[in-house]
Amino acid sequence: MIPPALVDPGNVIADFFQAKTTPHIFVVDTKGVLQYSGAFDNDPRGRKKLKDLLPYADLAIQAILKGEKVPTSFTKPYG
Repeated sequence: MIPPALVDPGNVIADFFQAKTTPHIFVVDTKGVLQYSGAFDNDPRGRKKLKDLLPYADLAIQAILKGEKVPTSFTKPYG
C-alpha cells in the first residue's frame, strides 16, 4: 500500500511546517500528528550501497502503519 502524498501548490503546507529545502519530507499520522521531518534517507549524493541506506521516511511510514513508535523523528533535510 502506498500512503497518500500531498501536492502543495503555492507552498502553503511547506510554509506552515517551515520546510528548509526541496525536498523536505513530513510524515503525519492519521491523527494529524507530525511523526517525522527531514530527509528521504541518509544518502544525499545517491552513492550508498543498499545495505548502508537508511530510508528515514519509509521507516517512519512503516512504523506508523504497524502502530509502532517512529524510530527516527527528525533528520536534517537535504536538497
